[in-house]
Formats: sequence, C-alpha cells, structure tokens
Amino acid sequence: MRKRLGLGLGFGLAVLLAAAWDGSAPARAFELPVHERIVIEGLSGRMSGAAFNRVIAGNKESDIHQMAPERHFDSAQNPAEVCAEWGKGFQKFLTEAVKQAAPKGDWQDELEDREDALFAFGAASHSIQDFYSHSNWIELHSAGKWDGMPPAAPLVGVTCDPAAFPPELNTGYASVLWFIAQFGRSWCGPLGQPDGFADCHDTLAKDDPEHGHGAQQIGMEDGAPTYHAVAVELAKTGTRQAWDELHRRVVAAYDSEETDGECVFRKLAWGGRESCRRSFRLTGPVEADVEWSGTVTDHQRYRGDLDVTFRTLADGTITGSGTAAMRFSGESQTRGAHCTESGSGTVPVRVTGTWTRGEQDGRTLTLRFESATEWTNTRTCVTPNGTVTFPIQALMITPNAGAALPAVRDGAEMLPDRYEITAASLHGVMTFRWGRLQLRLPLGS
Repeated sequence: MRKRLGLGLGFGLAVLLAAAWDGSAPARAFELPVHERIVIEGLSGRMSGAAFNRVIAGNKESDIHQMAPERHFDSAQNPAEVCAEWGKGFQKFLTEAVKQAAPKGDWQDELEDREDALFAFGAASHSIQDFYSHSNWIELHSAGKWDGMPPAAPLVGVTCDPAAFPPELNTGYASVLWFIAQFGRSWCGPLGQPDGFADCHDTLAKDDPEHGHGAQQIGMEDGAPTYHAVAVELAKTGTRQAWDELHRRVVAAYDSEETDGECVFRKLAWGGRESCRRSFRLTGPVEADVEWSGTVTDHQRYRGDLDVTFRTLADGTITGSGTAAMRFSGESQTRGAHCTESGSGTVPVRVTGTWTRGEQDGRTLTLRFESATEWTNTRTCVTPNGTVTFPIQALMITPNAGAALPAVRDGAEMLPDRYEITAASLHGVMTFRWGRLQLRLPLGS
C-alpha cells in the first residue's frame, strides 16, 4: 500500500510534488487511516489499547521508508522475488518481535522490550497488508469474475516457498526516482514499467477506494465488490494470521519447564505484572511454637523441613503443593495433670497465597501452608491417680499458619512475621515463629 512521500523526502520536495501532481494517476498506498483500520478490525479483542497504538505506530513507520520494497512487496517480478522480499521484510520484522518479547528477570514479569516487539510486528503487518494491494494475487484468483473471496496467500509461516504461489504472481514495479522525476504522475517510467516487469504499480494498486484500479468492481455480477474492498478484507485476514504466527513463535521460543510461554505472549498483548516463571521451589527448616495460657497451659514445639513447589497464576495468586517432614513435642498442665506429647511424620502440604510488587521493596510473597492430614502422636499424662498413655489425633500443619518473605534469588531471608490467633474459647493465644526458608529459583536449581 503505497506511501505518503512527504514523510520521507524532505519538506521542500514534498511541497513540490504536492503542487505538481494533478491527481491524474493515483500514486499512494492504502491511506494511513485504512492501514490503521485494518489493524484495529483485524486484531480486535486481541491486545490492549496501548498495544494497538504501538502496532499502528510500527505499521505507519514503514511508509517513511520509500526505497525499501521489502516493506511493501513492491517490484517483485515472480514468486521467487516475492519470497526474497518476504525474508528481508516480514520475516525479519517478526523475528525481531520474538527477540524483543523475551522474558527477563528472576520473576520473568518483564519483557526485553515490549514496545519494540509490538513496533516490529506493526512493520510486519504493513508488509502483509501491502502484498494484497500491490500484487496480482486477487486478479489471478478472480480472473475478472466474482466467485467469492480469494484465499489468503501462503505468506505467514516459518518459510516462504515460491512453488506455493501461482507462477504468474508479481507485484507492480514502483520507482521513487521515477515518481519524483514525473512530479508524482506515475510510479513507472514514461513508457511504463521496465522489461521483465509484467505490471506497473499504478495498474495493480488497490489502495484507493474511489480512484484507479482499487475503485473497479470485480466482474459484472450484482453486488460484486471492488478490488480495494477485497484487498482490505484479505489484509485483515493476513494481519490476523501474522499475529497468530507471532503467538506461535513466542510460545515456541520461550515455553519451557521454567517459563510459561503463553504467559509471555499474554504479557506482550496485554501488559501487566504477571510473573511468567512457571515454577518455584521453597525449601528449608521451619519452626512453630505454640503457647497456650489460661485454664490450660500448653507449650507445643514443631520442628521440621518444608519442601514445596508453587507457581504464579495470571490473577496474581499462587498455587502449589509439597511435603512437610515434622517432629512434634509438647508439654501441658491442666487440672493437676502434667502431660507430655511426642510424634513425627511427613504429610502433604497445600500452598496458596499471593505475590505483590512494590516500587520500593520489590517482590513480596505471601504464602499459606495447609494440611488437612491428621497424624497420630502419643500423649502421656501424670495425674494424682497415676500415669496414662494414649494416642491422640493432630494436624501436622495448622491451617492458620502463613509466611511473608522478600523474594531474593538464592537468598535465605529470616521471616520477621509473628502470627497470633486469639482463641477465646480456649483462653489462649497461639503464636507461630517460623524459621529460615530458602527460595530456590528456578525449580530444581
């Protein structure tokens, strides 16, 4: 879709061309608002408004590059040259978009350069859109008769195969120098396109809905669309295909045991602070002391090792599981009886929680460890009437326990939080003191 010259040729020359061109030969691409509309309508609901703005900016920027035919699929004499331009234009821009979409940071909650990735995709979308306006793809598939929408061209994929195109495929010859020399009257020379080129840009271009080839109706059938209208619809399809191809490439490049590739693409499209790290491992010794006072005096000691894995979800919550290998001892005094308890066991643990990110203190995890598995310990009570030993049931990890810690790669942090739960019915206060927990990134490190 031919380009507005004033952006790239200098102010004086642009004024000269504007004054000289009498409108006899339309020499322009899809108007920029048309390109913008193609992007918006083709990708509606697939990205944020800010992402749309950046893609559109990259799309428009291609029209500054007047002498880069690969950005517009200009002057290709055959399918082999079309594929050569594909490699220098569309493929290059999509590859750059994937590169700039790389996740970074221990939490992988940022991309290498999201704006540059979207900008590069915008350039790729421009080239796809221009292919349908500047080539004879539509003409070859319609043969002057409207039989329905032509298929999309095989331009979106990991390769471009000339054999997949009709051998007669070409794109119109366009020379900026000729356009300047003829004061904006034609993209070809005075006698038309050079030898070897089947068509001039002016004879194929479908950029303008009201003038030239773009305004012509395809065939004589009632309701047949214009070449411009068909080019716009195929350009929308091509833009969607290009976005889907970028999606596929980003996931293929970055999805791994450590990284959620779908999350990376989601961040590219929608932004946000979601962590794309797929899994974390949290290990280390844990201590929990419980003191009861009142009618019952009870001191309980939990010692052991926690080993859990968890992952972050798109909504900022955490889910995971693991085990707690714990040892328990306790001592209580009530109604003249002095009791001691002991026990140990390994139980499954469920991990839930959230992560937040502050501007000053960085990433913070808030975790909750729960286990509904009961285990049996032994309780011995010495009373005025003698000694009694019996088994009792207990929860290995109290569901009210939790932990909050700064997320520092490979750094153990002392947890400063103390968790107090008032249990009025038991006339006591339960306090958990947690030990040192090691956050290991990534899983298995």
